[in-house]
Amino acid sequence: MDVCRRQKEMEEKLIEEEVARRVDAIVKQRVEEELSRRQDEIEAEVARRVEEAKQEMEKQMLIELEKQKQERIEEQKRQEVKFAVSLATHLMVSHICCDTVDECSTIN
Repeated sequence: MDVCRRQKEMEEKLIEEEVARRVDAIVKQRVEEELSRRQDEIEAEVARRVEEAKQEMEKQMLIELEKQKQERIEEQKRQEVKFAVSLATHLMVSHICCDTVDECSTIN
């Protein structure tokens, strides 16, 4: 009786293993078929996502470039103001000196 029970258990185990192999094979086949069937759709979705990411990167790049441009313009304006103030100061000092020299010349 013990031998029959063991033999039956072994047969059941072999059947279970065979069923598991067949199920795995069927699942693998169906997944491959589904992927093959949907390949165009998947590729289109990937392309759409890549394009979307590309557009977002371009948008961010343009924003950054505009920001840098504005910073350069502001720096240029600061330099121009600094130069104008320096020039005005120089001209005022030169004018004062010239006036003083002219006054000194007329006194002598």
